[in-house]
Amino acid sequence: MTTINRPTLDQLADSAADAIRAHIDHLFRGFFCPPGSLLTPTCMRYITNSPHPLGNAAFISRDASADEVTRTLQPLVDLEFPSAVVLMNDDQPAQTSAVEASGFTFAEAMPLMSVTPDTLKPTDLPSGHTYREIPLAEDAAWSEAVSTGYGLPLELGSLFGIKRASETCKPGVARHFAVEHEGELVATSMLYLHDGLAGIYGVATKPDHRGKGLAAHLTAEPLRTAWTEGYNTGLLQASAMGAPRLLAHRLPLPRRHGPLRPHARRRRQRQTRPRMTNTPPTQHNHGLPALGVWTSGRHRLGSQGPRPHRATHPQGPAMPRTIGFVPLALIAALAVAASAQSTRYVDVGRGDVPVYLPSTYDDDTPMPLIVMLHGYSASGPIQESYFRFRAQQEEFGFMLAIPDGTIDNFGNRFWNATDACCNFFNSGVDDSGYLLDLIDAVAATCNVDPRLVCLIGHSNGGFMAHRMACDHSDVIASIASLAGATHNDPDDCDPDSSVHVLQIHGTNDSTIRYNGGSINGNQYPGAIETTEMWASLNGCAVIPDDSSPPLNLVSNISGDETLVTTYPQDCAPGGSAELWTIVGGSHTPNLSGQFAPLVIDWLLSHPKPCPGDFNGDDMTNTQDVLAFLNAWAAGEAAADFNRDGTVNTQDVLAFLNAWASGC
Repeated sequence: MTTINRPTLDQLADSAADAIRAHIDHLFRGFFCPPGSLLTPTCMRYITNSPHPLGNAAFISRDASADEVTRTLQPLVDLEFPSAVVLMNDDQPAQTSAVEASGFTFAEAMPLMSVTPDTLKPTDLPSGHTYREIPLAEDAAWSEAVSTGYGLPLELGSLFGIKRASETCKPGVARHFAVEHEGELVATSMLYLHDGLAGIYGVATKPDHRGKGLAAHLTAEPLRTAWTEGYNTGLLQASAMGAPRLLAHRLPLPRRHGPLRPHARRRRQRQTRPRMTNTPPTQHNHGLPALGVWTSGRHRLGSQGPRPHRATHPQGPAMPRTIGFVPLALIAALAVAASAQSTRYVDVGRGDVPVYLPSTYDDDTPMPLIVMLHGYSASGPIQESYFRFRAQQEEFGFMLAIPDGTIDNFGNRFWNATDACCNFFNSGVDDSGYLLDLIDAVAATCNVDPRLVCLIGHSNGGFMAHRMACDHSDVIASIASLAGATHNDPDDCDPDSSVHVLQIHGTNDSTIRYNGGSINGNQYPGAIETTEMWASLNGCAVIPDDSSPPLNLVSNISGDETLVTTYPQDCAPGGSAELWTIVGGSHTPNLSGQFAPLVIDWLLSHPKPCPGDFNGDDMTNTQDVLAFLNAWAAGEAAADFNRDGTVNTQDVLAFLNAWASGC
């Protein structure tokens, strides 16, 4: 077991913690705050349910008792993913015994090494390979290469991409490099320049090109660039030789001349509060401990062992041996004091579901609730990393619940939404009832505005959002579905009241086709048919209006590519139907920064009507009483206020009670 040089570690912590935290903040903004997070004075844990080798981890300080270690590790032991790591001091026998008793096996210590630029040996590339910096225009190719190298879904790999960096960093802070072979990017790295530090991250090589020294070249050359530009400290992600161990290097590069690059923007780091209370979280000052690296006994970290039993992305290559991100950076990123934002958890039979609250939330004021539903084979954290709704909570003032579906025989999470998607093994799971119970549980824990319970879903999650609008129209105010669809048979959707529905769909979607199709022989309607079905259910005249200006929802399609179609005539109060057609859009389009705010604004702008607002003018006054009595005297169906099929005096009493309650 290698002994850590403590003074060197302290020097690293003193000089680098803020910069490392900023690096990871740029890469994983909002991603490491899922259910399962824990922050106490002695232990920290995060669980992303990601197959990334560092997707699930715990950090243990010297002062943690053996019982605290065991309790902290238990959720990691329960994970079906084999990649869970523990980072801790390597000279604590009681902690070591607790870790081993929890089923983890020691892998490697993490030494710190000091080197000079002279020790960066020249590296040569094989014939036919070229090294170059990658511009923003090639973001898709770079993201594909890093995703393939790490064995991640593209949605996650793009988090490390050039576009994401350009959105969160000042110019020149993040630079991306690659080795190209026969027109294909086959290996990647990125250089973050911040506060005098040059950080190398994202070193990944596609499986067919490993063993050629590409990672070493992509590590050394960006560091040489940083050195010549005046940076005096370098942080490397891992052994360039691909050994199954994690390394953190401190490079005291002598500063020659010239100013440093501009600092990256400092953003407030989000942190989930400890679950145990609803009181303001205690601020803890976690130092960087000396580190030992542990892995679950089922799979040696970094080795090309068995695939995870359950995956949140299509089956791909085994995890690369070179691990992608500095664990020291993770401890610095996650150990910051909790912000005013908070997280509560509800459990209605399937485990904890996080409910994220903005800093403006208080228990005395109702707040809108948005429930986010992931696509088939994804998960809540992955879906949020794609939609990025959490970053909008402060501006729009809503709470966000992100549940997970159950796991099918393929090991994929799904929602039992419609005949077409995606209950492929005829499970009897009642997701409609589960999500209704979840909404009720959130309302019992938080002050939910009953007029603004909204859903957003992608693909299978979009199907499920439609299902919820059909089944629970008395509760759901509005839904947005990206690349989903409603029931193919209109008789399967019989809502009791009107619902606002937004359908978003790309014309080039080859998974859930814009014009409709089938999955395993089960039909689903197209985007236009889905929208017009809802227009009809909401009492709207099925007459499309294309006069609204187009939108820019996708970053890699030039111009305002999304056409807006509404059905504004004669809709019943509380109901509408709208279609946003992404011309040229795929099943998982590269969403622009406008997507989240536009969709959230649409959802929150379409509440349930006030119960006593009979004429639908958003006011409850005597005009509503007159309108109701006129409809009642004429025996109109709208006057059947209690929906018992008969217009009588019971409806008058029901209406007057609702009217008197206000809004």
